[in-house]
Amino acid sequence: LDLAIFVVPCVSLFLAARLMIASEMTLMEGYRSDTWRGDAAGIFSCAFVLYGIGIEIVQVVMLVRTGQTLGKRFLRIRIVREDGTRAGFIRGYVLRDVVFKMLCSLPVVGLILLVADIVSLRRADGRCIHDRMAGTKVEVVMEGR
Repeated sequence: LDLAIFVVPCVSLFLAARLMIASEMTLMEGYRSDTWRGDAAGIFSCAFVLYGIGIEIVQVVMLVRTGQTLGKRFLRIRIVREDGTRAGFIRGYVLRDVVFKMLCSLPVVGLILLVADIVSLRRADGRCIHDRMAGTKVEVVMEGR
């Protein structure tokens, strides 16, 4: 769900940019289309990067403060330490997210780790490999908490 929060607006912006470029290019006479296309591509590339950075900052701040990202909040779940206390920045973000993604980016080993992480969802305790690495678990948020 967190990925959708990032991808859906980016795809929408991209499609809007393509439509805008196509409509503007048909209206402009005597203006080099490759120049306009380059300007628009640069503007929208910057917009995508800024949006991505902004969303990541919001997600990290929410994760550190409440144990929830936007997607986890919608699903009413949160990340906590094994003892139920707040996961914090190191366990909740660095170990659980950054280190795990870095390991998954390794050739061959990363693919095996990713598949094993998905398969580990079927465990009785519901903890994935990235939860075990960080010493965290996912818990359901009760109403009013």
